[in-house]
Amino acid sequence: MSCASHSSDPSPELNRRAALALAAGLGGSALVACSGSDEAIDPGPAGESVGSVSDFEDGAFVARTSTGLQIVVLDVDGEVRAFTAVCPHANCTVRLKEGMLDCPCHGSLFSTDDGSVQRGPAREGLEPVAVTLDGDSIVLSSSAS
Repeated sequence: MSCASHSSDPSPELNRRAALALAAGLGGSALVACSGSDEAIDPGPAGESVGSVSDFEDGAFVARTSTGLQIVVLDVDGEVRAFTAVCPHANCTVRLKEGMLDCPCHGSLFSTDDGSVQRGPAREGLEPVAVTLDGDSIVLSSSAS
């Protein structure tokens, strides 16, 4: 039974069965879209300020660089670290939660040491972004430490 038999609307809405069939047909495309990229990230020029130590709330903050890259900046036991802030699984912005980077969409967890996946469904980790302290400013640096 389809939606069309119950509606005079010439463009019936997509029902659950049709949506599942469409999703199955597009499965390969969806997997490609959700998989990570081999392209190197470009956070922006070295020396670009992404925030200051006063921006930390509970040990982390999210910033956007001049290239549009969203990063999460962490204060881990006095050491400043940064990673890409968007979960490679579902494109949700991660947050610091109980000492891990947590994706609120599907519960993936990432290490604050190196961005690696600690719990899926994400299969790829967060990319490290090189930052350093310059006085009270947190700036992009030229290479990962």
